[in-house]
Amino acid sequence: MLFLAIPKRGVIMGETRQLALVLTAAIVFSILGVLSGILILTLFEGDLIVSEYSASYSFDGTLKETYLYDVKVPSTYRSLNRNFEELVSFGRSDNANIALISSVVPDKAHAYLKDYAGVVHVEGVNPDVIALIKNRAQNNEAGAYYSEYYSPGTWPVTYTWEISPIINRGADADHLNINLATDHIPYSDISITIPSEGVKELFVRPTTLKVSQSGSFYIITGSVQENVPIGFELLLNRGTADTIHGRLRDIGQENLEEKVRAANPWYNSIFGILPGLSYQVALLLLICFPPLLFVIWYRKGREKPFIVPEHLSVLPDPTLKPWMVTLIFAGDPQSFGKEGLYATLLDMHRRKFIRIDQNPEGKDLTITLLKTSSDDAYEQTVLNTFGRIAENDIIDTAKLAEMADNAKSDKSIETIVSAYQDQLNGLTSYSSSALDSRYIEDGRGYITPLIIIPLIWALVSAFSWIAGSNAILSFSAVIMTIFAFIEGIIAFVFPATLFGRWKDDTYAEKLRWDSFRSFLSDAALIRRYAPADIVMWGDWLVYGTALGVGDRVVKTMNDLQVNLPEFSTGYSNSIIAPALLYSAFTPVTAFTPPSSDGSGFGGGGGGFGGGGGFGGGGAGGW
Repeated sequence: MLFLAIPKRGVIMGETRQLALVLTAAIVFSILGVLSGILILTLFEGDLIVSEYSASYSFDGTLKETYLYDVKVPSTYRSLNRNFEELVSFGRSDNANIALISSVVPDKAHAYLKDYAGVVHVEGVNPDVIALIKNRAQNNEAGAYYSEYYSPGTWPVTYTWEISPIINRGADADHLNINLATDHIPYSDISITIPSEGVKELFVRPTTLKVSQSGSFYIITGSVQENVPIGFELLLNRGTADTIHGRLRDIGQENLEEKVRAANPWYNSIFGILPGLSYQVALLLLICFPPLLFVIWYRKGREKPFIVPEHLSVLPDPTLKPWMVTLIFAGDPQSFGKEGLYATLLDMHRRKFIRIDQNPEGKDLTITLLKTSSDDAYEQTVLNTFGRIAENDIIDTAKLAEMADNAKSDKSIETIVSAYQDQLNGLTSYSSSALDSRYIEDGRGYITPLIIIPLIWALVSAFSWIAGSNAILSFSAVIMTIFAFIEGIIAFVFPATLFGRWKDDTYAEKLRWDSFRSFLSDAALIRRYAPADIVMWGDWLVYGTALGVGDRVVKTMNDLQVNLPEFSTGYSNSIIAPALLYSAFTPVTAFTPPSSDGSGFGGGGGGFGGGGGFGGGGAGGW
């Protein structure tokens, strides 16, 4: 057998490049984060606000809104509008949960609606204006279009809607959750009127809004900064939902009172110092993250130096199964993929656990199970899975492809194909804690705090943004901590060994496998040192597949006309290549059930707290 070791230079340590990439990304994101925070503080000034907003909601489904838009700059806005995150129709429709009944707009302006399907409803304008609205407006947007641009000043717009929100019914109460705005310009003066009859408890968003009662109505007042969710959540006496226009959803014996109160915790408004503190801590995180990442690597992840050949032609460790090589040495340790499955299939074919044949018609394969048990856990998992899919111990991928095609129109076949897909995908996401612990110390645990801390502080800053006294400062802190969070995520997604270590001398073994892959990736080297030993070619194919370069080995074998009978497909003297295995299983592994297209009618809302309300959207302009 041929042994090739070309000591032109030592293999460049992958972790050095990885560390350089992580630190560069961290420095860039820290700079961007600091600049973003400063820019928000210095340049964040709105030129369009809602100076007055009044809304009246009735249980018959009527929602009437009046916006007094305050335009601060000339020649900027042609449209003053509001949009919803729900489907909106022009007039009542079975396809939408919100219907625009009427609009009142300023003189010389034109009321329009771009509905859920992207159709523009507007009167008295030429086709160019319709095209402009279709291009600029969002779906589910209603507004007042003025071709000459709105001049600075205040402009009133009134909408009347019929809404059909989800109303939950539990064992103890009914529940209604409506978002009036989520993504919007600032609202300076808010007045919202809703019925109080049958209401056990009212929760408002944001909690800084004030609630008073006048007769049989609640009146909600206050002001809200840009993009702070505005809405209300009603805990209702059980049965009240029968008098409300909407879609009743019975959630069984669940205790709604407990769930609604848990989703609406009471906040104390004394956190006046929180915005400034949020900003200072966010700034400190961005400054400290890059050097902190380097310190963690230096103390916990720096590897001992080893000298290995640049290229290696023999297996570094023939005792390892191909799937083990994929799991530990093919890329990120602990990350398994399809290469491990395909290499295992080739190896099991070679060892006569299975037989792989190519159908004469083309790319499809038949896989015959010759044995039903193996001493290796992963191989046994493969045999078990294939045994469940096989008919009479044979898997015909042509039949699987036909089933995947029929599953698009047959629900019973769809269920079977989806089950096959889950089982096959499970074979490409295998893990072995015993193997991991034998080779590596996972360093991601040292990075986890760098993800959790910014995430927690982003939540604290977000709370400060809603409830604090300086929303812009808090918003800057949110953005800055998001940049810090991204830095932590970037470090986390790199291999587990970057901030951890290979145990004992296993890093040298890892470098040898890198050298072996480097050799198999170089067709010129393979041609120069092509072995006469057919067994070695088989090893190169199997373990090259495990390392992700199997198709390159196959190409070189075909170029050199290497005859490898044990891997012949029996068709046109071709070799069983990883690409052939991939294409054979793709109809099942890439199958998408028709029911997942998301085209069914439903609508949002019905959840709990600020993120689960019906409606959303808000006022804006363009």
